[in-house]
Amino acid sequence: MKSNMKFEQGFTLIESLLALFVLTIGILGVAGLQMQGMRSSNMALQRTIVVIKTQEIIERMRANSTWDENKRSAADNLTVLQAYAGSPTAGGCNSGSFCDGLTLAAHDLSVWQSELTSMLPTLESANIVVTPPAVAGEPTTVMVTTTWTDRAENGLTYSMSVRI
Repeated sequence: MKSNMKFEQGFTLIESLLALFVLTIGILGVAGLQMQGMRSSNMALQRTIVVIKTQEIIERMRANSTWDENKRSAADNLTVLQAYAGSPTAGGCNSGSFCDGLTLAAHDLSVWQSELTSMLPTLESANIVVTPPAVAGEPTTVMVTTTWTDRAENGLTYSMSVRI
């Protein structure tokens, strides 16, 4: 005689819980990857801001020191460049008004510092060092260094050195 008894087939409770556990671990792994991607994206944004703002202040310096070289002596151009290495002071240059080189340097520096501070809340310092040429008539060396802290409390520094 043949037995018609069939065994129950399907998932047991333990198998279901194990599958749910494996799925949960997978979802947590994907969420962790997403968080790491967002952190990396934020760090890349901060670095991009620093690079762009550094290039911006250097171009402002270049434009201010050379816009009227026929009327300014090399010493006056050096004085204008060295004004960028000072402390920022607000005011003086509004659109449509004429500014001399020193006033424009103070204005540029103030705008640059305030924009960096608003875009990088963890900004520690932004310094400009102007090194006069060893020989008169040679280009002046300018180094812009920006230091800030990222979310992981790592101190980051970006420096760019150019000759103007």
